[in-house]
Amino acid sequence: MVAKRKARKQKVVKKTNKNDLKKEFMAQCMKHTAMKIVEARGAGRTPHGVAKKLLLEGQVCFPEMNMNVINYTVKS
Repeated sequence: MVAKRKARKQKVVKKTNKNDLKKEFMAQCMKHTAMKIVEARGAGRTPHGVAKKLLLEGQVCFPEMNMNVINYTVKS
């Protein structure tokens, strides 16, 4: 005869606001970065060095930031 196991209650992990605040802060930083890029653009094209410099500064705080995120923020 096999003994039945008791069912264990699963622990519920509460969602924290840590990730939400991080995303919100990153969005604000990206808006600021996009404004700097648009200001540097003037009437022509943006120099690639300006965007690259701002990307490297942003990656210090947000390592997951990349050039695609910057381009998307500038376009929107």
